[in-house]
Amino acid sequence: MKPYLSKSLPVATRIAAAVAAVLAGSYSVSAQTSGAFTFANVGTGNSDALVGLSTSKTYLDAYNLNDTANLTINGVLFTGINGANPAVPGVFSTTGLTSVFNGGGTNPGGVLGTLTNKFVYGSLLVPEVYTYSNLVVGQTYVITYYNRSWEAAATSPTVGGRRMNLSAGGASTGTYSTYDEDNGATAQGSLNVLRYTFQATGTSQTITLTNLVSGTTEHNYGFTLEQTFNNNWTGGTSASTSTWSVAPPLIAGSNANFGAQPTPTTFDLDIPVTLGHVQFNGTNAWTITGANTLTLQADVGGAVSLSALAGSHTISPNITLASSSLLKLEPVMHLRAKHEGMEIISVLYYTLGVEPLGWQRSRPIPPTIPAT
Repeated sequence: MKPYLSKSLPVATRIAAAVAAVLAGSYSVSAQTSGAFTFANVGTGNSDALVGLSTSKTYLDAYNLNDTANLTINGVLFTGINGANPAVPGVFSTTGLTSVFNGGGTNPGGVLGTLTNKFVYGSLLVPEVYTYSNLVVGQTYVITYYNRSWEAAATSPTVGGRRMNLSAGGASTGTYSTYDEDNGATAQGSLNVLRYTFQATGTSQTITLTNLVSGTTEHNYGFTLEQTFNNNWTGGTSASTSTWSVAPPLIAGSNANFGAQPTPTTFDLDIPVTLGHVQFNGTNAWTITGANTLTLQADVGGAVSLSALAGSHTISPNITLASSSLLKLEPVMHLRAKHEGMEIISVLYYTLGVEPLGWQRSRPIPPTIPAT
């Protein structure tokens, strides 16, 4: 079924209809195979508490590249790993990162400024490749690279900057053309984050960066690999009274994992809720109800993810998307109320975008997501 929107409808109604049509499970697949690249400039100040790093999250990897020093950023330990082509057996490996830079220049503030002082990089003609190992099929992950600008951003998609083509392979696939490591910067020293959000269909994920500008390469400072869903619902039928294995999911970037239940279960949004990621499981339906708004907001520069591992589940309250991309990771989920703020919705191999005259569907290629 192709989503169709009448151009005479109000924008909010068109958004609601488009989301409902595509997210209602009309595509028969067993797993989402496309991930999403997203990114954002964070600025030159101290951003340690602004990029989503938190001890409440589960990080499988967190590394400070080309450095022997361990760093703690907002409570999260980054392990120092020195030298070219960094690797930890059974965890991650790299190729093409044959050169090192031992620090200097203008750095952002905070401990992230220390993280982005030294880096590894490659040659002009060889792609830089990361391979992440021991992933679990069905789990959702976010890889985040913490970078600093080296010069001013590109003046156009084809002029200047430190532009790269991005691609992902293995456990998921994804592409993004002309990502600029200097995005949003006017000079050296601006922090930015590049994220890749995906659901694993295999145990190994590769990320490849290929330079597009003569004389430039991607500078690699440090990264995290986060397992997105670690916060399990443990009891309570409403947002204000519920209990969770980590903490109530009430802030941007937090996650809610509604596990399998012996009977259909209703959960009431008796208060407004903001969170970053939602996952359902089980053949007995979860139904989210209530008069309050559900705001979906990922960490800065990230993609919101909705996942249903099994069954058919419903979110009926009004939804506001406060991040500029949404990645739906499984086909059987219904959004039934008003949806606002959505600029791009990536579902399977299709991208939907708001146009001046209404919605249109892109050609069937893996989704590309604009910078957030």
